[in-house]
Amino acid sequence: MEEVESVGNGIHESLSPLATPITDLHELDGNPRKGDVQAVARSLQRFGQRKPIIARADTGEIIAGNHTWKAAKKLGWDAIAVLFVTDDSATAKAYALADNRTADLGTYDNEALAEMIEAVLDADEELLHAASFTEEDLDALLAESTGSTGQDAEEDVEAPSSKSNLNLFDRFMVPPFSVLDARGGWWQDRKRAWIDFGIEGELGREDKPRTWYIGEPGTNTGEAIVDEKTVEERRGG
Repeated sequence: MEEVESVGNGIHESLSPLATPITDLHELDGNPRKGDVQAVARSLQRFGQRKPIIARADTGEIIAGNHTWKAAKKLGWDAIAVLFVTDDSATAKAYALADNRTADLGTYDNEALAEMIEAVLDADEELLHAASFTEEDLDALLAESTGSTGQDAEEDVEAPSSKSNLNLFDRFMVPPFSVLDARGGWWQDRKRAWIDFGIEGELGREDKPRTWYIGEPGTNTGEAIVDEKTVEERRGG
């Protein structure tokens, strides 16, 4: 990697004509941006200042680069490269918004990002630190690109419920009454037991023979009392 050439306080030599006393500047009034000054300071310390900050010529108010200015002060610089503009207050605020917003709207190609981080890490771990990336960041990107969460694939996919393939009897121990199959063997055994005890199933009913018809499972037919003839027609159909 090409060695950084800087003069004075770390300003790149090509920007030296723009060097301005750091005390001639002040932060943007009401600046909504909250940056990581420590991260910017790491970058300045390793790479130097390679682009100027932007400030109003009439007031010294910084429009873009507020955190670079703060980081330079933190590092003890007494000068910083500045591009002065003649913006009025509204234009200055609009440019400050644009400078931050256009960065916010950007995104990464994570695969390409991982490759670049890995290349820097292989060359010099301290360089990666100066860029405010870590090996953990690289691991997270690689895991994301492969779709892994660090767990076995069996743990990532929720196992289907073992109940989904069970019939109603196995799921509920006894069938729900609304889908009761009166022709089932266990029900007929219970009916014979009732008869042996002298319980007659037709007691209290009307003279017209009726029986219970229970809808088949999976249909919208509910339980009802219908004529035996209707039951036989349904069974025969």
